[in-house]
Amino acid sequence: MASSLVLQSAADLAGSWTLQQDAAAESCQLQLLADTVEAADGYALKGDTTCVNQWLADELKAWRPTPAGIALLKADGLTLVLLGRQSSGEYQGHKQGGAKLVLRRSSATH
Repeated sequence: MASSLVLQSAADLAGSWTLQQDAAAESCQLQLLADTVEAADGYALKGDTTCVNQWLADELKAWRPTPAGIALLKADGLTLVLLGRQSSGEYQGHKQGGAKLVLRRSSATH
């Protein structure tokens, strides 16, 4: 039987998350918010974006849920990286060049 992907709402995904590249010792703390960012056609985020931006090709400005996971967005709404759902509270993706990014929900939420 075929399974279909479910688009989670921004409210379901909002909260505290940690982003890490490969096995780096450093991790970046992010807050995904359910407040819209119209210019990016996505949702607001806050936290250590300077930390995250060291790993991305452009500046992270917003995010949006997708049927496959979570897209991290530039200011114009284009996707910087798509993080696919691996399990409840964990998303992974590969950026250009092949490095893996892992986004995990912080245990303090949910």
